[in-house]
Amino acid sequence: MSSSQPPTPAFMTRRPFPSLGDLLRLCLPSGTESWLLSASYRLAIAASVINFAAFACMWWADVPGFAITFSDGIHLLSIPFGYLSWYKAGMTLVKVGGPANANRFDSHSYLLMHSLHAFYAAYMAVGVPGSGSAGAIWWEAHFEMGRPGTALACMASMIAWAALALVSMGGYARIRAL
Repeated sequence: MSSSQPPTPAFMTRRPFPSLGDLLRLCLPSGTESWLLSASYRLAIAASVINFAAFACMWWADVPGFAITFSDGIHLLSIPFGYLSWYKAGMTLVKVGGPANANRFDSHSYLLMHSLHAFYAAYMAVGVPGSGSAGAIWWEAHFEMGRPGTALACMASMIAWAALALVSMGGYARIRAL
């Protein structure tokens, strides 16, 4: 008795459209992983500093209803936290050839912490009041109030956080595919 199955038809093995992983492999070729990690970490630093500068502009412009709280500066801790939690582990994964070849701690800490950092950056790009972010909601509010200077500072913060989220997601997908 043989338990062999008939071969799968060719039309069932190919997808009619490319997946997100296929698109990322086309747009981000192999070998860009360390560059994406470095760019992601540099963007994390830039986004935090730009966000802090935007909040300083809003404080200096004496925006009604705005007060600087502890949560407005706490995001600056994401710089050393990102370095310790996902940047070092990600560089280790790139050096050894991917999550399958690394130890479990580096693999899991990178995959978990970098994905959380990408979601954090997307959240900060939105700019919910009271969250410590000068993102899209603050940008739109200052634009409506007729404050172009603070609106531009908030827009720069939103763009920096959104770019960080996109680069982080691309780097995460690229390293996970190693």
